[in-house]
Amino acid sequence: MPLICPAIDTTFSHMWPVQKTVRSNTLAQEPASGRGCLYIPLYEFPLWDFKWTLGYIPGNISGDNTVAQQLINFLIGIQNRGQNFLFLDPYDNTVTNQYIGAADGSTTQFTMYRTILVGGGQDLIQNFVNPPSISVGGVLQNPTTYNIDAYGTLTFNTAPVLSSPPHAITWSGQFYFLCRMKKDVQESLQQTMYQLWEMKTFEFNSELN
Repeated sequence: MPLICPAIDTTFSHMWPVQKTVRSNTLAQEPASGRGCLYIPLYEFPLWDFKWTLGYIPGNISGDNTVAQQLINFLIGIQNRGQNFLFLDPYDNTVTNQYIGAADGSTTQFTMYRTILVGGGQDLIQNFVNPPSISVGGVLQNPTTYNIDAYGTLTFNTAPVLSSPPHAITWSGQFYFLCRMKKDVQESLQQTMYQLWEMKTFEFNSELN
């Protein structure tokens, strides 16, 4: 299991601590005439680019589990860009009654995703803080009746029964973003005075299993 990024206290920052933007990847094929350029989206689901600003990081490398120790130990543990890790966005980590499909009596697999708006674009969720709750028609399901794999696929042992109207399949829970550091060197991490560090740009990108 990937390491979990330490929950650095966001009050240490004098700026909005977590910035992120959604990222897509598009292949453009432009004809010689310049007319009718073809654009082909390559991602089925979006990825996210994060920038975390840590204005003040108290402590030294030698100490008693200081914030500075936690952060530096984390960077050593993941070898900067070498390994991915789990990030809990303090402002975006929870889903409540997210619709992911309708029971038709035959389908057993559903994709675990969330939408920013009801019926909007799908953002694949693969990593959970705790096992999410699954409901069919508003009825909470026993965890022994289904499985969720590492790729974000929910599989029921038996297809939920068809009703009229079809029961909605929903999930609730907290989730992580699987991420990787953007660079192998964090140049902005520096000690500015005794018992005080700062890190102006802590940049990383999400990825999917």
